[in-house]
Amino acid sequence: LEADAQHIWADFLSSVIVIVGLIGVYLGYPIDKYAAAVVSLFIIHSGWEILANGIKSLLDVSLNKEDIEKIKRIIYEYPIVVDVKSIRGRSAGSYKFVELELLLHNYGMRETHKIVDEIEEKIKKEIPNVESVVIHYEPARQEGLRLAVLVDNRKEHIKDFSEAKKAVILDVSRDYNVHKNFEIDLPKGEFEKGNLLSKMNIDVIVSKQHPENFKTRWVLTKAGVVVWETEKDRFEEAVEEVIKSWKEYNKGDT
Repeated sequence: LEADAQHIWADFLSSVIVIVGLIGVYLGYPIDKYAAAVVSLFIIHSGWEILANGIKSLLDVSLNKEDIEKIKRIIYEYPIVVDVKSIRGRSAGSYKFVELELLLHNYGMRETHKIVDEIEEKIKKEIPNVESVVIHYEPARQEGLRLAVLVDNRKEHIKDFSEAKKAVILDVSRDYNVHKNFEIDLPKGEFEKGNLLSKMNIDVIVSKQHPENFKTRWVLTKAGVVVWETEKDRFEEAVEEVIKSWKEYNKGDT
């Protein structure tokens, strides 16, 4: 169809130029050779465009810049995305195939998978002729750690979700310095405690054991919160245990 359109357009312009050339000759202006040159150039240009588009249809070519920018805009609409490591795409005929590598915040496995599916569908919906979107993702490297330590009223002994009266919120920097931010009084129920902590950008909750209530476990998992079950009884020992483990994790990540 595109070739037919180009052919019709070329015929039309060629006819116009030929007529102009004939009129010029009739009026005594020898412009027929110039008209012929213009027609020749136009035919060459149209032929080259048809050939180039035909080659693109037969061979895989990269996505155009406009599509790549649209994909980036869609990706960064989601707060879970930390960085886009790469965008690779190709066009085969009229179809487009996209492959992405993303760094994501830890929102929990199920929630992350759900959001990744949403990104894929949105790219397909907003960019025409996208046949396939493949997303590879990995968790972003932790630059700091926020702990919520479940304790008794004296803030000395570690408690579980059912017994904890308070939570001490600590921020651990990348160089493992511990900063006590604040402490909060906890509500009575397990779910109420978990729901409150899930909204405070907590990375790890330090507790004597995992919550027994399924809804509590679910809301924490959805928020990407890890429950660290410790056998330590003293506040300082439990915090030291978590930081030591984080150090070991970071050594393996370097």
